[in-house]
Amino acid sequence: MNKVKALVGLQVKSLIRQPIVLVVFLLLPVCFSLLFKYALEPLFEFEPHVEPFEVAVVDLDQSFETKAMINQLSSSSEFRQLVTFIYVDEEAALTLVKEDQVASMVIIPPNFSADLRIGQNTPIEVIGNPQRPLQAQLFLAVMESAANLITAAQSAVNTVYVFLKPEVHPVILNREVQQAIIDFSLQSLARKQIFATTLLSGTGTFLLEEYYFAASIVLLTFISGLFIVTIVRNDFSEPMLKRLKIYGFSKSVKVAANFFTLLIIITIQISLFFAMAGSDVTGKWLVLLGTLLVVACATSAFYTFIASFSLRPFAELVLVGTIIFIFAVIGGCVLPISFYPDWVGNLGQYSPFYAIREAILYSGFIYESRKLVTSLLVICVYIFMFLRGAVANEARKLR
Repeated sequence: MNKVKALVGLQVKSLIRQPIVLVVFLLLPVCFSLLFKYALEPLFEFEPHVEPFEVAVVDLDQSFETKAMINQLSSSSEFRQLVTFIYVDEEAALTLVKEDQVASMVIIPPNFSADLRIGQNTPIEVIGNPQRPLQAQLFLAVMESAANLITAAQSAVNTVYVFLKPEVHPVILNREVQQAIIDFSLQSLARKQIFATTLLSGTGTFLLEEYYFAASIVLLTFISGLFIVTIVRNDFSEPMLKRLKIYGFSKSVKVAANFFTLLIIITIQISLFFAMAGSDVTGKWLVLLGTLLVVACATSAFYTFIASFSLRPFAELVLVGTIIFIFAVIGGCVLPISFYPDWVGNLGQYSPFYAIREAILYSGFIYESRKLVTSLLVICVYIFMFLRGAVANEARKLR
């Protein structure tokens, strides 16, 4: 262990003596956090496809029932986000429509509630603003839906009336039926949520911000590792290798030193990014911290494996850049996998980027132990494969 510490210390000092690498090491998490916070985060904010609009209401009936009906109609939270009612007289309403200040106007005729009690059809007049056709048609559709609900309520009461007519006194029955029509009509409009609302998203149950926060961590660790690997890439001269072998610096010691050097640096970078970018963690903090440590281990193992090949810098840059690009695309770090053909999605599930991103999401935002454990197991398999390959390569050099 002391030998590993000695090599780690030597490589950390090498980082400090390389100002360019040190600057990249410090700036990458800053740049990623700024990119995420100021360039990507505004894109995640929800913007309605229809701008909120106002509707002028002309209530010529001025009854309790008509006011209650408008209030019940706007009981839906989705409806309130879009529509605001303005109570005016008919002349003012027409002026608002002509001046394009409202999307529609509604005229409730006199005696509307009295006619409703006796089942007489007295239609409400809806006038749309031709300058706002989308909003006008949307509101018209809402009013038609409300009319259908009232019709259904009336039909239900009329059915009861037919069955009770032979058994109940006509005066009592008519009084109760008229009140029931009003009550059931108001109740039908006060359902608040008439149907379930589901937003389809390419990121599944995760918000876009959560999804790309996890993807940003994956890209940060692997892109930063591409620059930091220069610290552990440099091979010792042949005489130095022999001396290290004599003093017990085996292949495992060198691989372990490279791994822990990268692990320290990448852990610091993840911490900086997490502190600066920030995100509302809704999962389990301790589980997320453990997951991020496993992510750092996976990235360190990957670059330990790459460093063991002793490639030329340009060849290494091209090779690793290509690998990162392929893994990022098929692993869903550029676009969600649901945007790709099925065969790409199936292939991407075997990439380390996919497993890492899923592990961060299911530990930091929606905790699901089964999916988290599956992702962590896949990551651990990759860590073992990378380190085993690095040891094999180093063994070849020490022969």
